[in-house]
Amino acid sequence: MKHTAQDILNYVEDNDVKFVRLAFCDIFGNQKNISVFAGDLPYAFEQGVCFDGSSIAGFMNTEESDLVLWPDPDTMTILPWRPTEGRVMRMYCDITLPNGRPFAGNSRGYLQSVVKRTKAMGLRCDVGCECEFYLFQTDEHGNPTRIPMDHGGYFDIAPLDKAENIRREICFAMEDMGLRPQHSHHESGFGQNEVDFMYSTALKSADNLNTFKSTVKAIADRNGLFASFMPKPMQDQAGSGMHVNVSIHRDGKNLFQGDIAPDSEAGHFVAGILAHARELTAFCNPVPNSYARLGANEGEVRLRLCEMMVCDSILANADRHWRNFGFIRNVDTLELRPAPIFDTGNCLWYAKTDGEVAACDWTFSARPFGPEPQRQLSLVDRAEWFEPAFLDGFVEEAMGVLARSAFASTPERVPFIEEGLSRRVAAVSSVMEVLAFRQAWG
Repeated sequence: MKHTAQDILNYVEDNDVKFVRLAFCDIFGNQKNISVFAGDLPYAFEQGVCFDGSSIAGFMNTEESDLVLWPDPDTMTILPWRPTEGRVMRMYCDITLPNGRPFAGNSRGYLQSVVKRTKAMGLRCDVGCECEFYLFQTDEHGNPTRIPMDHGGYFDIAPLDKAENIRREICFAMEDMGLRPQHSHHESGFGQNEVDFMYSTALKSADNLNTFKSTVKAIADRNGLFASFMPKPMQDQAGSGMHVNVSIHRDGKNLFQGDIAPDSEAGHFVAGILAHARELTAFCNPVPNSYARLGANEGEVRLRLCEMMVCDSILANADRHWRNFGFIRNVDTLELRPAPIFDTGNCLWYAKTDGEVAACDWTFSARPFGPEPQRQLSLVDRAEWFEPAFLDGFVEEAMGVLARSAFASTPERVPFIEEGLSRRVAAVSSVMEVLAFRQAWG
């Protein structure tokens, strides 16, 4: 059910809402917001809210700084950790120039345009996100330390797992905000956790992910902790990943059901991701710390934990068969090649040799967890799907590939790609600095 601006205004009046946060993301995925009084919300819906775009990293130069926020009524939620008297509402916003033209640096707006193109093709894309994070203790000033909140491991319970009440609070808050939590548990690393929520359409899932991350951080802070979504916050512990599960539908049918032929729509979908894997790396592995996980400890050679995955899996949630197409990445040459996979029940492992680590896995349909006989899945009959390639080894390489891609050649995108390139390359300029980031906090 879609909400109108009037629906929101009625809700504000009936539910003691005093403040409204108008939120958006910069080009690096950092959430920003401006808070307005509830009485100014009618004007915000009608005229928008102007702000200085030159002060947002990567948005604008000082000569073209004026931008306008337009709240999306469908994204309205109440922040449950804020006071119940004089409640605080939050809405995500679209961004335009003062003349009404869409702002090219608005990633949410770009996603909306892709969704429209997908719909015009008669397709619907559903996306689910699985996001891992660490919880760290804070010092007497509330600043984060490098001390994890517990020393629990995968699926541990109390007293080893000291985060069960935090995850409980996060789940309740998510439910209050319209997300549908599915399951939560302690992850492999000390202080590492995972809370998963229901998949949705592409735009809704992107909004939900931003909501989830801000919720986790807010509730951790309320409990005297610091939540980190860094890929590799501790050298001797497992890295954190965000697994993106995607399915595409036509006329209500999941296109990943049944056999997937290379010339089918599902086959072309996967081929497109593989063809642009190097450009995608700049978005999926956007900071120097993203590359600190590669081969750092035994857990990182597993499919689901390897940082060099461009997309952990494409999940169809259809029949109960695995169709896994594995890749091995040579740590010296960075060469990417197909490889067979061994299924041992709960874990998938690549057949690999010395000097190689798992690079990507593409899972087309799901099966329930549980032990099954070990078997090898051969890629021989599908080898023609994949051409050996080279994945980006460092963030400056990934940004360089992106800058040379067709995606970045559109004139309105050039300044944003250049801004991202300059900031990322400035962050790390040599292999030694990348290695140093394995020890650094951020």
